[in-house]
Amino acid sequence: MRIHPQTLSLSAGLFRAHHTFLVGERSARELRTLLRSTIEDQDIISIDYVSLADSDALAELVGYIDNDALLSIVTTVDST
Repeated sequence: MRIHPQTLSLSAGLFRAHHTFLVGERSARELRTLLRSTIEDQDIISIDYVSLADSDALAELVGYIDNDALLSIVTTVDST
């Protein structure tokens, strides 16, 4: 199995958002935007959606994060 170098942006974006959260960012919108911006420049990846949800209820978060949250992303990777 061959891993295309551009797909590494997926984990890089998640780690970048996690680090930004750890240093104090609590805006759900800012963290979603940060994740998207890390991945959007990749030619072979298209983002279907980014979700930042309450980790218990799985309800999408708006505003500021004050409890545990789950950041996830769904993408399509071109196989060519």
